Amino acid sequence: MNKSRITYILYLAALLSLGLISCSQEKDLEQFPSHQESVTVLLDILAEDPIDSLAPATMATSPLIPDIENLIRDIWVIQYDSYGVARTQYTKHYRETDVLPVRQLRSFPIELAVLQNCTICFVVNLNPDQAGLASPWANTLIGFKDQYKEIFYQSGADSLGLPDVKGLYMFGYYQGDITAATTSLNVTLGRMLSRINLVMHNATGDNLTNIEVTINNAVRRAYYYTRTENPTMTSADYTSFTDQPEDLAAGDTTNLFYYVAPNLKPVDGTETTVTVQATKNNTIVSTYPIALGNTANDHTINRNGIYTITLSLK
Repeated sequence: MNKSRITYILYLAALLSLGLISCSQEKDLEQFPSHQESVTVLLDILAEDPIDSLAPATMATSPLIPDIENLIRDIWVIQYDSYGVARTQYTKHYRETDVLPVRQLRSFPIELAVLQNCTICFVVNLNPDQAGLASPWANTLIGFKDQYKEIFYQSGADSLGLPDVKGLYMFGYYQGDITAATTSLNVTLGRMLSRINLVMHNATGDNLTNIEVTINNAVRRAYYYTRTENPTMTSADYTSFTDQPEDLAAGDTTNLFYYVAPNLKPVDGTETTVTVQATKNNTIVSTYPIALGNTANDHTINRNGIYTITLSLK
């Protein structure tokens, strides 16, 4: 089995449509000075289209984004002053119900400290279905920028982790003034992870069985605050996981989704790669590792991106 065609496509997705619903729980998590002047602001949330740095006019071919990725189920708001000291921390959480199994968040009022040149960080889908959690956030902005979510990848139908998602982790931030006259705040959120679309067409003329798709060097750290390069990491910060999709009959095509954390300017040997293995006529055949990235010479995987690999197997 040879890989006769590989196409990398970064494409723009349609703007996410987020519904407005009522809050089921909100709780102040820290006691800040009572003399602190504050203002109630209406926070409007917008989810950002996946980034396409190579071909901004390229549209999605197939498949479209699964709706489950777009859910916003809870949000943390952390406000740092101009010195980088936390002044406000807040969470809003939406519970699932039997009537409405998943809920979406768009806008809600929030009380913020009146501050000049502050930084407000927003983290989404960190703790779905969990209420009353203690604040996990650093007391300083410098500390927050070093915080990350450890990512667990699904390997096998019975294991936990991605792609078992009900709303991807998202992050956004606002920098500027909050005054006594501020009434609203618009925030754009971007996914902290990227999605791999693997489109496989069986052009071998024979049925393919025992298919295994392996993602190698998937990064286990997804930093909340945007980074431009990987931090210093060890081998423990990378992992591999294997998916076993259904058999692929001769002439059929399958579309598979996988999610990975950003891999920024990886050094040689740490690029995130994809390998496909299958059985054809009782013989095991496989592709060579396919390195993901923005270009053939740049194996960076950015956050909030969609990377498509199209394989015609012969």
